[in-house]
Amino acid sequence: MSADTGDGNGSSIPFRTIDDFRYDEQMGMHRARYDAESAHELLVDIVLAVADIEGATTDGIDPAYRTIDGDAFETLVRASVSEDVSAGPLTFPLGGCRVTVVAGEVTFERRSS
Repeated sequence: MSADTGDGNGSSIPFRTIDDFRYDEQMGMHRARYDAESAHELLVDIVLAVADIEGATTDGIDPAYRTIDGDAFETLVRASVSEDVSAGPLTFPLGGCRVTVVAGEVTFERRSS
């Protein structure tokens, strides 16, 4: 999948799990939809998206494992689409963004310095 970041530069990212990655001017943040069936790869795509938003490489942001446990993240993402579990939003800092994952959507809000 590729995505338009909405910044007019035609940037494309080869996401595996997120789609429709765009800047929502009304909300003032980037948004994307995700495929919960590929939860094990979602965190990788989130890191790629944050790096793109910041105009950096993935080496230029703090590793995700310093902020969130990958196995717990995958479990929560899968639970958020289960009919048996009512999981709320999962919010965590990554790089210069506040990332929120909830029911098929990821939002990326820049954190103030």
